[in-house]
Amino acid sequence: MDSGSSTDTLPPVAGPDKRRYVFEMFRALAPEYDRWNRVVSLGLDRRWRKRAVAELVDCRLVCDLGTGTGDMAAALLALPAFKGDILAVDPTPELWQRARVKKTLTLSRCRFALAEGENLPVADGACDAVMSAFVMRNFFQLERALGESARVVRRGGRAVFLEMGHPRNRVWRSLFTWYFGRFMPAVVWRLARHGEGYRYLPGSLARFPHQDEVVKLFLANGWSRAGYNEYLGGAVVAYRAIR
Repeated sequence: MDSGSSTDTLPPVAGPDKRRYVFEMFRALAPEYDRWNRVVSLGLDRRWRKRAVAELVDCRLVCDLGTGTGDMAAALLALPAFKGDILAVDPTPELWQRARVKKTLTLSRCRFALAEGENLPVADGACDAVMSAFVMRNFFQLERALGESARVVRRGGRAVFLEMGHPRNRVWRSLFTWYFGRFMPAVVWRLARHGEGYRYLPGSLARFPHQDEVVKLFLANGWSRAGYNEYLGGAVVAYRAIR
């Protein structure tokens, strides 16, 4: 991110400019990433992850897309019924390295790969499931990433993707937009060392498709069934798909 760029300018939704912006943003955010995730979500992000991964306990190999600092992988490994392994994929070394040293991750069961969601270093049908948490808005090519996810999952396998959503209720949507679009970025901008990155988040959500449109993208890119559950009145969405 250029230091001279306007803080009011949103990054592009696709292409090399967005790719560069997102990489640089997450490199800068890495040291404070976990702390501000808790602050921004009011501590609820852990609960959402736990709910999302509960249905993956019978999987032998799960690919965690955009693993970041490993919170989604840690949530799945914490479930006693899960006996499988995780392939944690992320293109940002600074985040990836922080995940590797977390005590909550069992490294003997969690392998790491530096890669993007649009180009996964995984054989066709090698995984029982793919999962991700708040990554979909950051894909450079969402349709290609969904297609790659379908490619690496066996027939009958699953996808569980957490993402921010668009509340349906007009009043709640206005409150959420104020919190996520104005209040939260202003607070983080003042207190975080790299608060600029959090100005990107509401803009990325504003440009992200509505829940029903995302389901259509799953179905158009290799998934046979898709749907979603909403939390917080649609502010957070758990997308679920079957290969």
